[in-house]
Amino acid sequence: MKRHASLVCLSRQHHDALVLAQRLVLGHSTAPRAPWPTNRCRQARLLLQFFETTLGPHFDAEEVCVFPVVTAQVRGGAGMVAGLVGEHNDMRVQIEELKNNHQTRLGKRLPAFGKCLRQHIRTEERVLFERLQAEVTQDQLVAIGDELAGESMTAPVQTDGTSWGTVRLSDLSLAQTAYALARSKLWLPGSHSALDVKVAPLDKLAKLGMVHRAITGPRPRGPFDKIAPTPTATYPSLWNHDAKNETRMACRPDSQLRVRLGMEEKATAAWATASRTHINLNFRFNSQPLTATFTERVSMGGRAWPNVRFPGNRFDYAFTLWSNSTLGRLLYWWHSNRHHYYPKR
Repeated sequence: MKRHASLVCLSRQHHDALVLAQRLVLGHSTAPRAPWPTNRCRQARLLLQFFETTLGPHFDAEEVCVFPVVTAQVRGGAGMVAGLVGEHNDMRVQIEELKNNHQTRLGKRLPAFGKCLRQHIRTEERVLFERLQAEVTQDQLVAIGDELAGESMTAPVQTDGTSWGTVRLSDLSLAQTAYALARSKLWLPGSHSALDVKVAPLDKLAKLGMVHRAITGPRPRGPFDKIAPTPTATYPSLWNHDAKNETRMACRPDSQLRVRLGMEEKATAAWATASRTHINLNFRFNSQPLTATFTERVSMGGRAWPNVRFPGNRFDYAFTLWSNSTLGRLLYWWHSNRHHYYPKR
């Protein structure tokens, strides 16, 4: 039977728990590239982490939101719930014992926990949820969905007065992944462990270019005038967005700069901040294809494409590729203005 929308969240967590249970029983992962250790002590730590972030809150949600409905509406539901709650408590006891001693007899304790968890989930999916959907009214199922409006996840405690920035996100696991990645950890939804990925703030690796007002602003601030481009421009510039020009990561300058009379020295100093690499200042995910770009010649960044100047040209390609990758865009989104949306059609 296709799972009712109100139970999808729990079923997805069941899937993740079944993957974990299989690895605990076998002592290894059947997926060659899965970051699952063969060392039992490390497996125990991953189990404790998964229980804290996912399985423990999952048990609580079932006992508060689902089991009372089963007891009241499903024939023989009280006995079924009593057995499932007993299994929850048994596994909670095993977790507490593992917290106190996560080194001895793990070759027996972890597979035993995995078998218990696997059988428990199969009972809930194949018996409990099936009978729940067959015997409970649609209104009552929807009410369960109302109770399970959220999902459990790991979140930081901010002590500096700043917010975490998860407001109006439809999928909080996206914020969890972005937050971990910003701290050099690749933690994908459903994963039981994180991979090390070294990342650093852009200002630690490069220097950002000038604000456009300091380039073409009124005298005496700006030393340049912006004019139409020519093939032999001395001071080419990538200034505005142009959808036709942004179809690949290497873009053409869309204008050039002309030095204002009497401001030659200031223009020379400003041009020293030019580079081949540029970053999208106000990136819109629903309409713009590029997070960063580079020009074949050194060019001055403008209103839409400020410069990013690295110590050497060899960084230009790597930065542009990373910025336009899935993970690079995720990090850019996490640190930038997140008021992006796809309008309803």
